[in-house]
Amino acid sequence: MFPKESKMLINKQDFHFRSTIYLEEKVLNLSGLHPEKLPQLFSWHTLKPLTSLAMVLYLTVSTSMTVFHYDFDVVVESIMLGFGVLRFLCKIAVFLYHNDSFRCMMSDFEDPVFYSLTPEDLAHFRAKAKQTRILGLLHFSSVMVYTTFLAVSPFIFDKQFQLVLIWEPLDLGVITYLCHLYGLCFAVFNHVSMDNVFMMMSTFAGCQFDVIISGLGRMDFGRHGESEVVLRANIVRHLHILRFIKRMNKLVSYMALIQYLMSIMAICVTLFQIMKNPQGGSNYAFLLCMMVEIILYCWYGEAIKDKNDDLSRTLYLTNWEESHVKIRKMILIIRERCKKPIRLEVGGFTSMTLNSFVNIMKSAYSSFTVLRQVYN
Repeated sequence: MFPKESKMLINKQDFHFRSTIYLEEKVLNLSGLHPEKLPQLFSWHTLKPLTSLAMVLYLTVSTSMTVFHYDFDVVVESIMLGFGVLRFLCKIAVFLYHNDSFRCMMSDFEDPVFYSLTPEDLAHFRAKAKQTRILGLLHFSSVMVYTTFLAVSPFIFDKQFQLVLIWEPLDLGVITYLCHLYGLCFAVFNHVSMDNVFMMMSTFAGCQFDVIISGLGRMDFGRHGESEVVLRANIVRHLHILRFIKRMNKLVSYMALIQYLMSIMAICVTLFQIMKNPQGGSNYAFLLCMMVEIILYCWYGEAIKDKNDDLSRTLYLTNWEESHVKIRKMILIIRERCKKPIRLEVGGFTSMTLNSFVNIMKSAYSSFTVLRQVYN
């Protein structure tokens, strides 16, 4: 039996859900791109994000102009960098356009319904949040290593002061190099921050599903009075979770679409560059980063879909047949709601699942095969 007294309203000062994305919010705040700071964009705070975005845009244009001034190998290397920067510009535009969804999700972190937890539920949430935090730090570390490699490569290989060979209308040497490096760092760290926010929000939704699943699994529906109270609380929590996921879907749907399309092209070009130069370590690092970014979206999207299926299965396995008719009707409603799959959409074309990751890799490899045949 799951007694109603075992749930408690935890103190937000002891553990606040929003603290799990503290680092990512700090990066977005420092960059001037945090959605909650948008009302300040028409003040002096405008200067910092607009200047930084101008440097990122300048880096993107410079990489694209390389096509007209260098040989094929240099063009491919520049395009790899350009894809990454262009992907960030598109994703941050979508992220800021749907800033209302982000704000609503931040307000959901204050929802008392989500803070009604048992000590076991809270411990489970802490453990899952810690795992996601470690994964996010590894994500930060990987892009930091790659960016550092690009930054020091001109000094190691005695190149020009450029991250890669890029056509410049006005080459000022070290000044141009520092502008490009700043634009690249601005892009990659904000890019990773947006990805980590998605990961932690998915973890939050999954843990709230686990709270319902564990609670229903311990319930004794033969005790009509107490089971009705607990079931009502879980139904309310389920509705709040669905609202949270709907908002998350609105925020990340087109961001994921941009990630998918750009990744297919970037992976294709990177595979081609590896074929041309198998000793290029930066190509392998870039390919690994691209695959990790894609699989993170697919993995967490698959996890949310599975949680909804687990909830429906848990309801079926309870002793619901011993419950009152009124409670059976409530169980029927929530089971019917669970029949509608919960999927994180990718621009309305597909969903974030592991099958999508396999399809992306197939598409990238098929494009690489065509490119290789054309080159040969």
